[in-house]
Amino acid sequence: MPEPVIKLKIDGMAVEARPGMTVLECARSHGLFIPSLCDLEGLPAFAGCRLCLVEIARRPHRSPACQTLVEEGMEIVTSSPELEGLRLATFELILSEHPYFCLMCQEKAGCDELKTTMVKALEPGGCLFCPKDGTCELQRVAEYLKLKKVAYEFEDRGRPLWQSDPFIAHNPNLCILCGRCVRVCSEVRGENVLSFIGRGPQTTIGTFLERSLRESDCSFCGACLDVCPVAAFGERGVTAGRGHRIYEHSFICPLCSSLCELKVEYLEDGQLRRIIPESSGGPVHGLACARGRFGLREIGDLEREELFPVLKRDGREQSVSWEEALDLAAGLLKEYRPEEIALVSSGPVTRRLSSGLLPAR
Repeated sequence: MPEPVIKLKIDGMAVEARPGMTVLECARSHGLFIPSLCDLEGLPAFAGCRLCLVEIARRPHRSPACQTLVEEGMEIVTSSPELEGLRLATFELILSEHPYFCLMCQEKAGCDELKTTMVKALEPGGCLFCPKDGTCELQRVAEYLKLKKVAYEFEDRGRPLWQSDPFIAHNPNLCILCGRCVRVCSEVRGENVLSFIGRGPQTTIGTFLERSLRESDCSFCGACLDVCPVAAFGERGVTAGRGHRIYEHSFICPLCSSLCELKVEYLEDGQLRRIIPESSGGPVHGLACARGRFGLREIGDLEREELFPVLKRDGREQSVSWEEALDLAAGLLKEYRPEEIALVSSGPVTRRLSSGLLPAR
């Protein structure tokens, strides 16, 4: 039986949607951009940033696209002078407590290698140092809204940085309070380590009794890094990507049988930049763990001698290539009958064999 289809119009274009889709999901599925900073795929709408407001025919009020389900015969307007003016005013309020000078830098259009613009938020920031430069979601919204100036003077919150934890650092002065990290920590990972604390202008992201992540029993899964739209949460030791040629390679994490697909980023000189979950077309915030994401960085140098097979010859151990080791093992196995052979393997190998990722011979 064919799946029912809902027919509607977005900006005068006839489109189709599945029942249960939101206006925001429907628009994105048809290549239409509606700005949003708090939306998180796979979770119910939060509707906190208010940037995705749209106009719907025969409705007196504007509706958040992330929270509004599609209906048969809907006529939706995603962009109009009134909507863009409202979004720009809302976006300026968001930027009033976030360093926004890099968003309006006159050099940014043609400046790829030399980065000279710098702002201060208790530590050097801006395009020269920001690991999110080029992927910051504020940059895309600013470009969409054609941001030229901000009506509010930037005021640094002056909050101390989180720098005592391994793997993850946090700069609350860059946070836009979108709530993504709080939601993924509780609703996806089930850890409830992060939450909103304070009221009004003092609201911030924190932990119970303002403990460190380590003291709060954080598993350091890194999901907060994946969903942060800015550079408020960042991986320690990761350099800015702009100005460097970054190479990528996807692989299956070998540390357990969960088969998490990861992606390693490394620079032209071979230096490992970071390891992150591979999207594969879906959300990544439910994937990976501290061992795969951060632990593999400690053994990421594949040229180290101890990562190669070792054979004992003349009473001494020496490293050999995988080809030589496998050829020797195959030759030794031929001396035995099949019923005399038993294999002891790790969990990942067992799962890969059973799932068909490796041929079972």
